[in-house]
Amino acid sequence: MSTLKNQLAEVLVAGNWNSVKGFCTRNKITFKVVTAEFGLQGSKKAEAKKAAWITEQNESANVFAAHRYAVGIKSKSGFHYNRIFAQAIIF
Repeated sequence: MSTLKNQLAEVLVAGNWNSVKGFCTRNKITFKVVTAEFGLQGSKKAEAKKAAWITEQNESANVFAAHRYAVGIKSKSGFHYNRIFAQAIIF
């Protein structure tokens, strides 16, 4: 499995997260994408939680995790804020 994780890391460096999912699909690797939300972007606690989650996920032999994105969300009051997320591929 470590060679597969290395291949996925190379694909991520060469492309983007969609390239990793495409690589798994093309090579008929069964996978599931798990998304986790950590809080407000810029929050040191949220960033620490995200880093710990990614480290924990990558320690598992059958999981490839990476930082994915921050999403701008508009609340009903009109306030805009960014939430940070990370995704992992479980194969």
